Amino acid sequence: VETILMLLNGYELVPQSAKPQLTHLVQPIVVPRDFDRTAAVSRYREKRKSTLKFDVKADYSIRREIASRIARRRGKFVSSDKSSDNSVAAAARRRQRESCAKCGESSEATPMMRRGPNGYRTFCNACGLMWAKTNKIRKLTNPDCGAAAAGVAVAVAAEA
Repeated sequence: VETILMLLNGYELVPQSAKPQLTHLVQPIVVPRDFDRTAAVSRYREKRKSTLKFDVKADYSIRREIASRIARRRGKFVSSDKSSDNSVAAAARRRQRESCAKCGESSEATPMMRRGPNGYRTFCNACGLMWAKTNKIRKLTNPDCGAAAAGVAVAVAAEA
């Protein structure tokens, strides 16, 4: 066949064994003749099962038992300290005594105490909102706000 091609084309063909090997290409994977694909796939799947553990179910009975023993208040977990009742009462008493550092409004007369320049719960709602918005302390020119209103109400009640 090579002699016929040589006569037709006018040049000689290089035999396969004399061709240079291309080393820059990736060599093809040679699969051995005795390779059992089904066995390899089953080994792979077994290994995946052992590492993923999808079929293992969590045992929640222990968690349920522990949760049943933990103290609750209003459905939420609370600490089991005996002093927690005392600390709640002390915080309530502290809140009753708090008053605004600027206008003197008591914590009972304002919807909530707010953060001021001296820390948390130092301003009444109005003074705290003014401080948060502008970083300026509210002027007490309006007699209907804060302690001034309470003082007017007391003075009116005393006159009557």
